[in-house]
Amino acid sequence: MGTGARDKRVVAGLWLLCGATLANQKAQAAEGLRPLLGFTAGSSGYGLQAGLQIDPRLSLRFVMNAWSHAGSVALDGLNYQMKARVEMPQLLLDYRPFDSGFYLAGGLTLNRTEFKGLATLSGPIEIGTETVQPEDVSGLLSRAKYHSTTPYFGLGWRSGVRRKLGIHFEAGVTALPGMQVSLEELDSTALSRAALDAEASRIAADLDDGLSFYPHLRLGVQYRF
Repeated sequence: MGTGARDKRVVAGLWLLCGATLANQKAQAAEGLRPLLGFTAGSSGYGLQAGLQIDPRLSLRFVMNAWSHAGSVALDGLNYQMKARVEMPQLLLDYRPFDSGFYLAGGLTLNRTEFKGLATLSGPIEIGTETVQPEDVSGLLSRAKYHSTTPYFGLGWRSGVRRKLGIHFEAGVTALPGMQVSLEELDSTALSRAALDAEASRIAADLDDGLSFYPHLRLGVQYRF
C-alpha cells in the first residue's frame, strides 16, 4: 500500500472521529438545553416554576409562589386582626452532583411578604411611652413587611431526570432580615409620632423573635420540553 493511500485512510479516520465527537456534543446539547415548566405547592404557597436545563447536571429555575392568611395575633398586649400575604419569588440554580435525582439548590429570594392588622382598645393601655383610653383611640393600623433580597439554600430530589415528566420534593431555607413595621391611628390623633414609632419597634421585636429563617417545604410536578 502506498503512502498516499495510507494518508487518505488516516485523514478519513480523523474526519470520522471528529464527526462522531461533534454528533455526541450535539446530542448532549439537545439533552441539556431544554425549557422546564411546572407547578409547586408547599409552605411558601402555590405557584408556578419555569426554567432551563442547561446540561444534564445543571438547571436554572424561576419559582413564583404565594399564599394569603387571615387570623388574630397578640402583639405587645393588643390583639390584631391580621391579614398576611407571603410572596417569595426565587431565582435558583440546581446542581446534580451524582447520577441520581438528588440535587442542590441555591439562589436568591425576593421577599415581598406583608402583614396588615387592625387592633381596637378594650381598656387603658400604654402605647410607646403614652397611656391612652379606648375613647381616645379608635384603633391602631399596623403594617409589617420585609421587601428585601436574601440568599436561599435547599436540597431536593427529582424523579424522571431523563424523562419529560417528573415530580420533585425540596426542602430549603430563606434568611429573614429585620422586619419593617409602621403604626398609625385610625380616625384619631391622640398619640404622638414618637409613641407610635416606639410601639412599632416593640411589635417588630416580637415578630422578629425566633424568626431568622423561613422554611420552604414544597412538592412539585415538572415537565421538560
